[in-house]
Amino acid sequence: MRLFVRPADGEEWPALRSVRHEVFVVGQNVPAAEEEDGRDPDAVHFAATADGKVVGTARLRIVDGKGKFERFAVMPSFRGLGLGEALVRVAEAEARSRGLRQGRLHAQIQVEGFYERLGWRRVGEPFDEAGIMHVAMERSLSGS
Repeated sequence: MRLFVRPADGEEWPALRSVRHEVFVVGQNVPAAEEEDGRDPDAVHFAATADGKVVGTARLRIVDGKGKFERFAVMPSFRGLGLGEALVRVAEAEARSRGLRQGRLHAQIQVEGFYERLGWRRVGEPFDEAGIMHVAMERSLSGS
């Protein structure tokens, strides 16, 4: 596996979109218009590859001076291998390298524990996003 950062127009872009489409639109019934929100050009994108194929992705945007961590997706056959954690960690490191000290994400309720184990904490009450219950989570990026 390798992880890398690319702009949205990089050569891997079609593969990144394909992973997100498969995980969110096909796998979780998220409307394509919500998944393709038009914010990709403003984001830094991350990809996890296996055997030269993109199998996981995430993005980072800067919103109100904080890192907004979004679109974490790993293909079903590659889950449980540490790719999700690796994507979170590389995105956090990139945010730190950009001088960001605070991170925020919207976690699906069923993976809240995953993010908690990585140092994120819930803020607020659950809410519906794209037909799936989520919780807002935050994390200090300073000194971690």
